[in-house]
Amino acid sequence: MTINEYKTLHLEHRSYFTIRDSDNDTFITADKNGNVTIFDAQANTLKQLNLNTEINTIDFSHKYQYIFYADGLTLNILNYQNEKIKSFKGEYDALFCKDDYLWAIKVVDEDTMAVELYSIERLELMEHLEIEDLFGSSSCIVFEGFGKHSIIVWMGGGQDGQANHLIDWSNGKLNMQLFEEYDCHPIEMNPSKNCFVLGQESSFSIYTYPDFKQIDHYDFPEGLYLLEHIFYLDDKRILLKAEPQMSVYHTQYKTMYDLIVREHEFKETEFYYPNLVGDTALVSDIESVYKRGNYLLLKCTDRKKEKKEHSILIIDLKKLNFEDENQLELEL
Repeated sequence: MTINEYKTLHLEHRSYFTIRDSDNDTFITADKNGNVTIFDAQANTLKQLNLNTEINTIDFSHKYQYIFYADGLTLNILNYQNEKIKSFKGEYDALFCKDDYLWAIKVVDEDTMAVELYSIERLELMEHLEIEDLFGSSSCIVFEGFGKHSIIVWMGGGQDGQANHLIDWSNGKLNMQLFEEYDCHPIEMNPSKNCFVLGQESSFSIYTYPDFKQIDHYDFPEGLYLLEHIFYLDDKRILLKAEPQMSVYHTQYKTMYDLIVREHEFKETEFYYPNLVGDTALVSDIESVYKRGNYLLLKCTDRKKEKKEHSILIIDLKKLNFEDENQLELEL
């Protein structure tokens, strides 16, 4: 299947973090050195900032014109004029904005994390829940949860394992449910929120929600390994990026198709890495792929020039025609 890039955003910095605002099709991307670009789905740059510090996590609220970032010692809140509004002391590992709330994961000690819920309107802490760090000194990533006031906290401890925590805010309290499947990727739910896919190094499984019943399992064929990204494109199709390709799995037909991005096809290494002459392994300049709302965002690095050029391909999923399973076309 072939896909065309919808829009291309050219960046002056690397894209390490990429987040979509929960209220509209506005996005933020940043590198670890604090270079920030806010852009829209048409690849228009809306704002560029330099935070003048290293950051380990970032998110934003376009509605309130706030940027939230953590630098290892403090959670900082800036406005779009790069003016500091407020800060909270502590080592914050992950942030996630949704609607009028900021979710934050704070390191308490090497065995404990805290989930904190803030009101963005008042910039005040509302609730606090401590959870066990299952692997010791883990890192966390936060994703949208199944309910209106819920998140999924993926906890990774490197070689020690990974796990998913389902956090829900109801009746004025934060509640946690641990999904008992370790050594896995983050839970990725389908748009209807009645199923989710869980990836592992060389396989993935599909579960129903809310009863967590496994209904499908797929082992990668020989030659496909090291799963990097996996998520639903729609209720029937799952995109996965694993070495050495991107593919789409159809949950109804239980079939797998290669996914090709024009002008970014997987080719022999020396095509994208001119210094590695003679390397015939298949690679692409697509470093990572994410689904953000109704868009696919593909981070690319062009190494064929003297200076690396960074970009994000923005693909509108609403314009994809899935009627022909043998050809995935963009209606441009």
